[in-house]
Amino acid sequence: MATTLISFLGVGRKRDPHNPRSQYEQTTYRFDPPPSSPGSSFTRATSLFGLALLDYLINGLQKKVERWIILGTNASLWSELYRLLDNSVQNQLEEEYIRIDDHVISKTINQDILTHWESLINQYGVDKQPQVSLHLIEPFDQERLAEVLLKAVPEKSEVVLDISHGFRHLPTLATHVLTLMRWTHDIRSVSYYSGVFEARDALNQTPVACLSFCQELQGLTEAMAVFHLTGNYQQLLQQFLQNEEDQQLAEQVWFLENTNQLSRARTQIQDLIDRLSQSRHASPALTAIIQQQLRNFLSSRHYDDEWYYANAQEALKHQNYLHAIILTYEAILIRTCRLVFGYKSTSRYDSRKNAEEYLFNYAGLDEEYKATLRQVQWVRNACSHGTSPERPDPAVEAALDEPSRFCKLLRLSWNLYRALPQLLPRRP
Repeated sequence: MATTLISFLGVGRKRDPHNPRSQYEQTTYRFDPPPSSPGSSFTRATSLFGLALLDYLINGLQKKVERWIILGTNASLWSELYRLLDNSVQNQLEEEYIRIDDHVISKTINQDILTHWESLINQYGVDKQPQVSLHLIEPFDQERLAEVLLKAVPEKSEVVLDISHGFRHLPTLATHVLTLMRWTHDIRSVSYYSGVFEARDALNQTPVACLSFCQELQGLTEAMAVFHLTGNYQQLLQQFLQNEEDQQLAEQVWFLENTNQLSRARTQIQDLIDRLSQSRHASPALTAIIQQQLRNFLSSRHYDDEWYYANAQEALKHQNYLHAIILTYEAILIRTCRLVFGYKSTSRYDSRKNAEEYLFNYAGLDEEYKATLRQVQWVRNACSHGTSPERPDPAVEAALDEPSRFCKLLRLSWNLYRALPQLLPRRP
Protein backbone atom coordinates (compact mmCIF):
# COMPACT_ATOMS: atom_id res chain seq x y z
CA MET A 1 0.00 0.00 0.00
CA ALA A 2 1.43 3.37 -1.04
CA THR A 3 1.91 6.05 1.59
CA THR A 4 0.68 9.65 1.47
CA LEU A 5 2.47 12.13 3.72
CA ILE A 6 0.60 15.26 4.81
CA SER A 7 2.53 18.17 6.34
CA PHE A 8 1.71 21.61 7.66
CA LEU A 9 4.40 24.24 7.14
CA GLY A 10 5.20 26.73 9.84
CA VAL A 11 7.37 29.83 9.63
CA GLY A 12 11.15 29.61 9.88
CA ARG A 13 13.80 31.46 11.85
CA LYS A 14 16.79 33.00 10.06
CA ARG A 15 20.15 32.25 11.64
CA ASP A 16 20.91 35.94 11.27
CA PRO A 17 17.62 37.86 11.56
CA HIS A 18 19.30 40.97 10.10
CA ASN A 19 20.43 39.21 6.94
CA PRO A 20 17.58 38.31 4.52
CA ARG A 21 19.93 35.90 2.70
CA SER A 22 20.85 34.05 5.88
CA GLN A 23 19.98 30.36 6.01
CA TYR A 24 17.21 29.13 8.23
CA GLU A 25 17.84 27.54 11.62
CA GLN A 26 18.05 23.76 11.59
CA THR A 27 17.04 21.21 14.19
CA THR A 28 18.24 17.63 14.60
CA TYR A 29 15.22 15.35 14.84
CA ARG A 30 15.58 11.94 16.48
CA PHE A 31 13.28 9.03 15.59
CA ASP A 32 13.60 6.33 18.26
CA PRO A 33 12.83 2.73 17.26
CA PRO A 34 9.55 1.28 18.53
CA PRO A 35 9.76 -1.05 21.57
CA SER A 36 8.80 -4.01 19.38
CA SER A 37 11.75 -3.40 17.02
CA PRO A 38 14.84 -2.43 19.03
CA GLY A 39 17.63 -0.78 17.12
CA SER A 40 19.46 2.50 16.73
CA SER A 41 17.80 5.88 16.45
CA PHE A 42 17.35 7.64 13.11
CA THR A 43 18.42 11.31 13.06
CA ARG A 44 18.15 14.06 10.48
CA ALA A 45 19.15 17.75 10.75
CA THR A 46 16.88 20.05 8.77
CA SER A 47 14.94 23.30 8.88
CA LEU A 48 11.73 21.43 7.97
CA PHE A 49 10.43 18.58 10.08
CA GLY A 50 8.54 17.23 7.07
CA LEU A 51 11.86 16.62 5.28
CA ALA A 52 13.16 14.64 8.25
CA LEU A 53 9.93 12.63 8.42
CA LEU A 54 10.01 11.91 4.69
CA ASP A 55 13.60 10.70 4.98
CA TYR A 56 12.65 8.48 7.93
CA LEU A 57 9.68 6.95 6.13
CA ILE A 58 11.67 6.17 2.98
CA ASN A 59 15.05 5.20 4.39
CA GLY A 60 14.21 4.28 7.98
CA LEU A 61 10.94 2.39 7.53
CA GLN A 62 11.45 1.47 3.85
CA LYS A 63 8.04 2.80 2.88
CA LYS A 64 7.03 3.79 -0.62
CA VAL A 65 5.84 7.39 -0.23
CA GLU A 66 3.79 8.15 -3.30
CA ARG A 67 2.66 11.69 -2.53
CA TRP A 68 3.59 14.51 -0.19
CA ILE A 69 0.76 16.98 0.39
CA ILE A 70 2.02 20.20 1.96
CA LEU A 71 -0.30 22.86 3.35
CA GLY A 72 0.65 26.30 4.61
CA THR A 73 -0.12 30.00 4.66
CA ASN A 74 1.44 32.86 2.69
CA ALA A 75 4.12 33.15 5.40
CA SER A 76 5.05 29.45 5.58
CA LEU A 77 8.54 28.21 4.81
CA TRP A 78 7.87 27.21 1.17
CA SER A 79 11.32 28.14 -0.06
CA GLU A 80 13.05 25.48 2.05
CA LEU A 81 11.48 22.74 -0.04
CA TYR A 82 14.39 23.23 -2.42
CA ARG A 83 16.34 21.01 0.00
CA LEU A 84 14.51 18.09 -1.57
CA LEU A 85 16.76 18.61 -4.59
CA ASP A 86 20.35 17.61 -5.30
CA ASN A 87 23.04 20.21 -4.60
CA SER A 88 23.64 20.75 -8.31
CA VAL A 89 19.96 21.42 -8.88
CA GLN A 90 19.82 23.70 -5.87
CA ASN A 91 22.58 25.80 -7.43
CA GLN A 92 20.75 25.79 -10.75
CA LEU A 93 17.52 27.00 -9.12
CA GLU A 94 19.15 29.49 -6.73
CA GLU A 95 17.46 32.50 -8.30
CA GLU A 96 14.09 30.80 -8.14
CA TYR A 97 14.74 29.93 -4.50
CA ILE A 98 15.59 33.56 -3.70
CA ARG A 99 12.42 34.75 -5.44
CA ILE A 100 10.26 32.32 -3.45
CA ASP A 101 12.05 33.22 -0.22
CA ASP A 102 11.43 36.92 -0.84
CA HIS A 103 7.71 36.16 -1.14
CA VAL A 104 7.86 34.14 2.07
CA ILE A 105 9.51 37.03 3.93
CA SER A 106 7.02 39.56 2.59
CA LYS A 107 4.06 37.18 3.07
CA THR A 108 3.01 37.53 -0.56
CA ILE A 109 2.93 33.86 -1.60
CA ASN A 110 -0.10 32.97 -3.70
CA GLN A 111 -1.32 29.72 -5.25
CA ASP A 112 0.05 30.56 -8.71
CA ILE A 113 3.55 31.00 -7.25
CA LEU A 114 3.19 27.71 -5.38
CA THR A 115 1.98 25.86 -8.47
CA HIS A 116 5.06 27.01 -10.39
CA TRP A 117 7.34 26.07 -7.47
CA GLU A 118 5.63 22.68 -7.20
CA SER A 119 6.22 22.06 -10.91
CA LEU A 120 9.96 22.78 -10.58
CA ILE A 121 10.36 20.56 -7.50
CA ASN A 122 8.60 17.65 -9.20
CA GLN A 123 10.56 18.20 -12.43
CA TYR A 124 13.99 18.16 -10.80
CA GLY A 125 13.27 15.77 -7.97
CA VAL A 126 15.63 12.97 -6.99
CA ASP A 127 14.97 9.23 -7.02
CA LYS A 128 12.36 8.00 -4.51
CA GLN A 129 11.03 11.54 -4.15
CA PRO A 130 7.22 11.50 -3.94
CA GLN A 131 4.94 13.66 -6.04
CA VAL A 132 4.83 16.99 -4.19
CA SER A 133 1.50 18.81 -3.94
CA LEU A 134 1.53 22.36 -2.51
CA HIS A 135 -1.62 24.04 -1.21
CA LEU A 136 -2.11 27.56 0.13
CA ILE A 137 -4.76 27.79 2.83
CA GLU A 138 -6.12 30.57 4.99
CA PRO A 139 -5.66 29.81 8.69
CA PHE A 140 -9.37 29.97 9.49
CA ASP A 141 -10.83 28.54 6.29
CA GLN A 142 -11.85 25.17 7.69
CA GLU A 143 -13.76 23.96 4.64
CA ARG A 144 -10.82 24.76 2.36
CA LEU A 145 -8.60 22.41 4.36
CA ALA A 146 -11.20 19.65 4.11
CA GLU A 147 -11.61 20.27 0.38
CA VAL A 148 -7.84 20.00 -0.23
CA LEU A 149 -7.52 16.72 1.66
CA LEU A 150 -10.61 15.17 0.10
CA LYS A 151 -9.31 15.95 -3.39
CA ALA A 152 -5.59 15.41 -2.94
CA VAL A 153 -5.36 12.21 -0.90
CA PRO A 154 -5.62 9.10 -3.11
CA GLU A 155 -8.04 6.36 -2.14
CA LYS A 156 -6.75 3.38 -0.17
CA SER A 157 -3.67 5.31 0.97
CA GLU A 158 -1.71 4.69 4.11
CA VAL A 159 -1.67 8.23 5.51
CA VAL A 160 1.05 9.78 7.66
CA LEU A 161 0.11 13.14 9.19
CA ASP A 162 2.85 15.54 10.31
CA ILE A 163 1.37 17.69 13.10
CA SER A 164 4.55 19.46 14.22
CA HIS A 165 4.09 22.90 12.69
CA GLY A 166 1.53 25.33 11.40
CA PHE A 167 -1.39 26.77 13.33
CA ARG A 168 -2.28 24.14 15.92
CA HIS A 169 -5.97 24.08 15.04
CA LEU A 170 -5.23 22.99 11.47
CA PRO A 171 -3.69 19.58 12.32
CA THR A 172 -6.55 19.10 14.79
CA LEU A 173 -9.07 19.73 12.02
CA ALA A 174 -7.14 17.46 9.65
CA THR A 175 -7.43 14.53 12.08
CA HIS A 176 -11.23 14.81 11.93
CA VAL A 177 -11.23 15.07 8.14
CA LEU A 178 -9.09 11.93 7.96
CA THR A 179 -11.54 10.14 10.27
CA LEU A 180 -14.24 10.78 7.68
CA MET A 181 -11.90 9.74 4.88
CA ARG A 182 -11.43 6.34 6.46
CA TRP A 183 -14.88 5.68 5.01
CA THR A 184 -15.02 7.97 1.95
CA HIS A 185 -11.52 7.01 0.73
CA ASP A 186 -11.09 3.59 2.36
CA ILE A 187 -8.10 4.80 4.39
CA ARG A 188 -7.46 2.09 6.97
CA SER A 189 -4.20 3.38 8.42
CA VAL A 190 -3.42 6.87 9.73
CA SER A 191 -0.17 7.60 11.62
CA TYR A 192 0.61 10.82 13.47
CA TYR A 193 4.11 12.24 13.99
CA SER A 194 5.22 15.28 15.95
CA GLY A 195 8.69 16.72 16.45
CA VAL A 196 8.62 17.92 20.06
CA PHE A 197 11.08 20.85 19.97
CA GLU A 198 10.42 21.74 23.62
CA ALA A 199 11.74 18.32 24.75
CA ARG A 200 15.27 18.65 23.34
CA ASP A 201 17.81 16.45 25.11
CA ALA A 202 21.38 17.10 26.30
CA LEU A 203 22.63 16.62 22.73
CA ASN A 204 20.18 19.28 21.56
CA GLN A 205 18.26 16.65 19.63
CA THR A 206 14.50 16.94 19.21
CA PRO A 207 12.67 13.69 19.93
CA VAL A 208 9.90 12.69 17.53
CA ALA A 209 6.67 11.31 18.93
CA CYS A 210 4.92 8.65 16.85
CA LEU A 211 1.35 8.75 18.17
CA SER A 212 0.56 5.11 17.40
CA PHE A 213 -1.99 5.05 20.21
CA CYS A 214 -4.24 7.26 18.06
CA GLN A 215 -4.74 4.38 15.61
CA GLU A 216 -5.78 2.07 18.47
CA LEU A 217 -8.20 4.68 19.79
CA GLN A 218 -9.64 5.13 16.32
CA GLY A 219 -10.25 1.40 15.98
CA LEU A 220 -11.86 1.16 19.41
CA THR A 221 -14.05 4.20 18.80
CA GLU A 222 -15.35 2.90 15.49
CA ALA A 223 -15.95 -0.60 16.84
CA MET A 224 -17.77 0.85 19.86
CA ALA A 225 -19.91 3.00 17.56
CA VAL A 226 -20.84 -0.01 15.41
CA PHE A 227 -21.77 -1.93 18.57
CA HIS A 228 -24.00 0.81 19.95
CA LEU A 229 -25.57 1.76 16.61
CA THR A 230 -26.19 -1.73 15.23
CA GLY A 231 -25.76 -4.19 18.09
CA ASN A 232 -22.98 -5.94 16.14
CA TYR A 233 -20.37 -6.77 18.77
CA GLN A 234 -18.05 -8.78 16.51
CA GLN A 235 -15.77 -5.89 15.49
CA LEU A 236 -15.48 -4.72 19.10
CA LEU A 237 -14.63 -8.22 20.30
CA GLN A 238 -11.87 -8.46 17.74
CA GLN A 239 -10.17 -5.46 19.33
CA PHE A 240 -9.53 -7.68 22.37
CA LEU A 241 -9.32 -11.21 21.00
CA GLN A 242 -5.83 -11.30 19.58
CA ASN A 243 -5.42 -14.80 18.20
CA GLU A 244 -7.14 -16.04 15.06
CA GLU A 245 -8.96 -18.91 16.76
CA ASP A 246 -10.70 -16.57 19.23
CA GLN A 247 -11.65 -14.17 16.45
CA GLN A 248 -13.15 -17.04 14.46
CA LEU A 249 -15.20 -18.02 17.52
CA ALA A 250 -16.55 -14.46 17.78
CA GLU A 251 -17.47 -14.54 14.10
CA GLN A 252 -19.17 -17.94 14.55
CA VAL A 253 -21.28 -16.86 17.53
CA TRP A 254 -22.40 -13.70 15.75
CA PHE A 255 -23.27 -15.76 12.67
CA LEU A 256 -25.32 -18.26 14.68
CA GLU A 257 -27.21 -15.47 16.44
CA ASN A 258 -28.05 -13.71 13.19
CA THR A 259 -29.24 -16.87 11.50
CA ASN A 260 -31.36 -17.70 14.58
CA GLN A 261 -29.42 -20.90 15.29
CA LEU A 262 -29.65 -20.09 18.97
CA SER A 263 -29.35 -23.57 20.41
CA ARG A 264 -25.92 -23.83 18.77
CA ALA A 265 -24.96 -20.31 19.84
CA ARG A 266 -25.85 -21.14 23.44
CA THR A 267 -23.16 -23.81 23.62
CA GLN A 268 -20.41 -21.39 22.53
CA ILE A 269 -21.30 -18.07 24.14
CA GLN A 270 -19.78 -18.94 27.56
CA ASP A 271 -16.56 -20.01 25.90
CA LEU A 272 -16.46 -16.64 24.16
CA ILE A 273 -17.02 -14.81 27.47
CA ASP A 274 -14.23 -16.81 29.11
CA ARG A 275 -11.80 -15.98 26.31
CA LEU A 276 -12.71 -12.30 26.53
CA SER A 277 -12.03 -12.34 30.29
CA GLN A 278 -8.62 -13.89 29.69
CA SER A 279 -7.61 -11.46 26.95
CA ARG A 280 -5.02 -8.78 27.64
CA HIS A 281 -4.95 -5.45 25.84
CA ALA A 282 -2.00 -3.12 25.55
CA SER A 283 -3.97 -0.40 27.36
CA PRO A 284 -5.89 -2.14 30.17
CA ALA A 285 -6.76 1.06 32.04
CA LEU A 286 -8.50 2.45 28.95
CA THR A 287 -10.19 -0.73 27.79
CA ALA A 288 -11.30 -2.28 31.10
CA ILE A 289 -14.65 -0.49 31.05
CA ILE A 290 -15.29 -1.56 27.45
CA GLN A 291 -14.45 -5.19 28.21
CA GLN A 292 -16.79 -5.13 31.21
CA GLN A 293 -19.63 -3.78 29.07
CA LEU A 294 -19.00 -6.53 26.53
CA ARG A 295 -18.93 -9.24 29.19
CA ASN A 296 -22.18 -7.98 30.71
CA PHE A 297 -23.79 -7.82 27.28
CA LEU A 298 -22.70 -11.31 26.26
CA SER A 299 -23.70 -12.78 29.63
CA SER A 300 -27.27 -11.61 29.03
CA ARG A 301 -27.59 -13.72 25.87
CA HIS A 302 -29.89 -16.44 27.27
CA TYR A 303 -31.53 -17.13 23.89
CA ASP A 304 -35.07 -17.58 25.24
CA ASP A 305 -38.18 -15.58 24.40
CA GLU A 306 -36.83 -12.67 26.46
CA TRP A 307 -33.77 -12.62 24.18
CA TYR A 308 -36.02 -12.36 21.11
CA TYR A 309 -38.10 -9.64 22.74
CA ALA A 310 -35.08 -7.59 23.87
CA ASN A 311 -33.41 -7.91 20.47
CA ALA A 312 -36.62 -6.90 18.70
CA GLN A 313 -36.59 -3.69 20.74
CA GLU A 314 -32.89 -3.18 19.97
CA ALA A 315 -33.50 -3.77 16.25
CA LEU A 316 -36.26 -1.17 16.17
CA LYS A 317 -33.96 1.31 17.92
CA HIS A 318 -31.57 0.86 14.98
CA GLN A 319 -34.51 1.06 12.51
CA ASN A 320 -33.90 -2.53 11.46
CA TYR A 321 -37.59 -3.08 10.80
CA LEU A 322 -37.30 -6.53 9.21
CA HIS A 323 -35.32 -7.94 12.12
CA ALA A 324 -37.65 -6.30 14.64
CA ILE A 325 -40.87 -7.77 13.20
CA ILE A 326 -39.41 -11.27 12.78
CA LEU A 327 -38.01 -11.37 16.32
CA THR A 328 -41.25 -10.01 17.81
CA TYR A 329 -43.40 -12.71 16.24
CA GLU A 330 -40.96 -15.45 17.28
CA ALA A 331 -40.87 -14.09 20.85
CA ILE A 332 -44.65 -14.47 21.05
CA LEU A 333 -44.54 -18.05 19.76
CA ILE A 334 -41.66 -19.10 22.03
CA ARG A 335 -43.35 -17.68 25.14
CA THR A 336 -46.49 -19.58 24.20
CA CYS A 337 -44.46 -22.78 23.78
CA ARG A 338 -43.13 -22.46 27.30
CA LEU A 339 -46.33 -21.31 29.00
CA VAL A 340 -48.79 -23.73 27.40
CA PHE A 341 -46.77 -26.76 26.38
CA GLY A 342 -43.80 -26.55 28.73
CA TYR A 343 -41.30 -27.20 25.96
CA LYS A 344 -37.71 -27.07 27.16
CA SER A 345 -36.51 -26.80 23.59
CA THR A 346 -38.40 -24.46 21.28
CA SER A 347 -36.08 -24.59 18.28
CA ARG A 348 -38.08 -27.27 16.43
CA TYR A 349 -40.38 -26.11 13.68
CA ASP A 350 -43.35 -28.16 14.93
CA SER A 351 -43.06 -26.57 18.39
CA ARG A 352 -43.52 -23.10 16.95
CA LYS A 353 -46.30 -24.37 14.66
CA ASN A 354 -48.20 -25.84 17.62
CA ALA A 355 -47.90 -22.55 19.47
CA GLU A 356 -49.16 -20.60 16.45
CA GLU A 357 -52.14 -22.90 15.99
CA TYR A 358 -52.97 -22.69 19.69
CA LEU A 359 -52.90 -18.89 19.75
CA PHE A 360 -55.19 -18.52 16.75
CA ASN A 361 -57.65 -21.32 17.50
CA TYR A 362 -57.69 -22.28 21.19
CA ALA A 363 -56.22 -19.51 23.36
CA GLY A 364 -59.44 -17.54 23.65
CA LEU A 365 -57.77 -14.19 23.03
CA ASP A 366 -60.12 -11.21 22.79
CA GLU A 367 -60.68 -9.66 19.38
CA GLU A 368 -58.17 -6.85 19.90
CA TYR A 369 -55.33 -9.23 20.74
CA LYS A 370 -56.37 -11.59 17.93
CA ALA A 371 -56.27 -8.71 15.45
CA THR A 372 -52.81 -7.68 16.66
CA LEU A 373 -51.54 -11.26 16.36
CA ARG A 374 -52.90 -11.61 12.83
CA GLN A 375 -51.53 -8.24 11.75
CA VAL A 376 -48.03 -8.90 13.07
CA GLN A 377 -48.06 -12.31 11.35
CA TRP A 378 -49.09 -10.83 8.00
CA VAL A 379 -46.60 -7.97 8.22
CA ARG A 380 -43.87 -10.44 9.19
CA ASN A 381 -44.69 -12.59 6.16
CA ALA A 382 -44.85 -9.61 3.79
CA CYS A 383 -41.51 -8.25 5.01
CA SER A 384 -39.76 -11.64 5.03
CA HIS A 385 -40.84 -12.59 1.51
CA GLY A 386 -41.22 -9.17 -0.11
CA THR A 387 -44.86 -9.91 -0.95
CA SER A 388 -48.19 -8.14 -0.55
CA PRO A 389 -50.31 -8.82 2.56
CA GLU A 390 -52.23 -12.09 2.51
CA ARG A 391 -55.60 -10.32 2.72
CA PRO A 392 -56.75 -6.69 2.69
CA ASP A 393 -56.34 -5.16 6.14
CA PRO A 394 -56.07 -1.37 6.70
CA ALA A 395 -53.81 -1.75 9.75
CA VAL A 396 -51.42 -4.07 7.89
CA GLU A 397 -51.33 -1.81 4.83
CA ALA A 398 -50.70 1.23 7.06
CA ALA A 399 -47.85 -0.56 8.87
CA LEU A 400 -46.22 -1.37 5.53
CA ASP A 401 -46.69 2.21 4.34
CA GLU A 402 -45.44 4.37 7.22
CA PRO A 403 -42.64 3.86 9.77
CA SER A 404 -44.75 5.32 12.58
CA ARG A 405 -47.57 2.83 11.93
CA PHE A 406 -45.07 -0.01 11.72
CA CYS A 407 -43.70 1.00 15.11
CA LYS A 408 -47.22 1.26 16.53
CA LEU A 409 -47.98 -2.32 15.45
CA LEU A 410 -44.73 -3.52 17.02
CA ARG A 411 -45.56 -1.88 20.34
CA LEU A 412 -49.05 -3.43 20.32
CA SER A 413 -47.38 -6.79 19.67
CA TRP A 414 -45.04 -6.23 22.62
CA ASN A 415 -48.08 -5.52 24.80
CA LEU A 416 -49.48 -8.90 23.73
CA TYR A 417 -46.16 -10.59 24.46
CA ARG A 418 -46.00 -9.13 27.96
CA ALA A 419 -49.65 -10.06 28.66
CA LEU A 420 -49.32 -13.73 27.65
CA PRO A 421 -48.62 -15.00 31.22
CA GLN A 422 -52.00 -13.54 32.30
CA LEU A 423 -53.84 -14.56 29.13
CA LEU A 424 -52.70 -18.19 28.78
CA PRO A 425 -53.06 -21.07 31.21
CA ARG A 426 -49.78 -22.13 32.76
CA ARG A 427 -48.73 -25.77 32.45
CA PRO A 428 -48.79 -27.48 35.87
